[in-house]
Amino acid sequence: MNVTNYQSLLFWAEQGVRRVILARELTFGEIAFIRRHSPIELELFVHGAVCISYSGRCYMSQDMVGRRANRGDCAHPCRWRYTLVEEKRPGQYFEVETNKRGAYFLSSRDLCLISHLPTLTGLDLTAWKIEGRVKAFIIWLRW
Repeated sequence: MNVTNYQSLLFWAEQGVRRVILARELTFGEIAFIRRHSPIELELFVHGAVCISYSGRCYMSQDMVGRRANRGDCAHPCRWRYTLVEEKRPGQYFEVETNKRGAYFLSSRDLCLISHLPTLTGLDLTAWKIEGRVKAFIIWLRW
C-alpha cells in the first residue's frame, strides 16, 4: 500500500500507522508538502520498478501466477515477453517493434533518482527504499 496524498496519510495516521510509503508518482513538491504536514514517518522508493499500474495497484501477478503485487510479492508479469494476437485472428502473430531485449508492451522504465540526491536529502524523509530487480534484495537507508 502507498500514500498518494495528504488526506490518505492523515487517514492512516488516525488508524495508528507509524510510517507510510509515498507513491512513486508524487512530485517533489507534493512530497515536500506532505512532509511539512505529516505527523508520522515517511518512506520513498528512490530506485526500482515503476509499475504499469498506478502506484503498484496491479492484479496481473495475482491473476497470472498467484503472487500478490499489493503485498510486495509481485512476479513482474509486465516485464515478461509477449506476442501480439488480434482476437479475430487467433493463432496469427503480428510482428512488433523490439529492442535487443525483446518487446515489452506493459513494462515501464525503472525509477532511478540518483541524479536527484540533493533534492531527496532536502525532503527530510525517514527512509529511502532501493528495490532490487524482482525483489532479489531490498536495501533500506535510514538515518
